[in-house]
Amino acid sequence: MPGTGSLFPDAQTRSLSLTSHVSGFRHALAAFPALKKLPKRKKLALAEELWLAGIDDSMPVSHAHKTLLDGRWKAYRAGKAKRITLKELERRLVGG
Repeated sequence: MPGTGSLFPDAQTRSLSLTSHVSGFRHALAAFPALKKLPKRKKLALAEELWLAGIDDSMPVSHAHKTLLDGRWKAYRAGKAKRITLKELERRLVGG
């Protein structure tokens, strides 16, 4: 809708699903230029909303993943897992 601030400029674009509109994740922002203009916080909030909309408790979790997570939880509860602060996690994620 032109002039309304909508992410979808016209009805034809709105009717297209994201998967049919783009051929891969790296092209998603190119398909929706208004997303590029959003502040980082709004992009993260949108990403979280999309993530949560795509999952639910009925999604299967593989036995391998359950085993891995159970092992990590047991190590954490036993004090065998190395703990880091939020600041350290952020430093590692940023690469600093």
